Amino acid sequence: MPRLIDRRTGRHLCTITEEEFVQLMSLFEETVGEGPADEPLAPIDPDLLERLAESGASERVLAVAQQILQGREDFDLGWEPD
Repeated sequence: MPRLIDRRTGRHLCTITEEEFVQLMSLFEETVGEGPADEPLAPIDPDLLERLAESGASERVLAVAQQILQGREDFDLGWEPD
């Protein structure tokens, strides 16, 4: 199962299911477009978090992102295969 990480600190945030990962990747493509292949996911700020929620991101992924974002202007969400 893929692991979400904070790319700035390398800190492991959570492990998500394959279904959640596919959903998250689709939502990122819809909301921010495709990025370079070496850039897994993208910086998250409150506006992007809101757009992801509106697009149907899972509750668990949003909860982790909201928790990490609290008190910060943004953070870089990345992923690693299990």
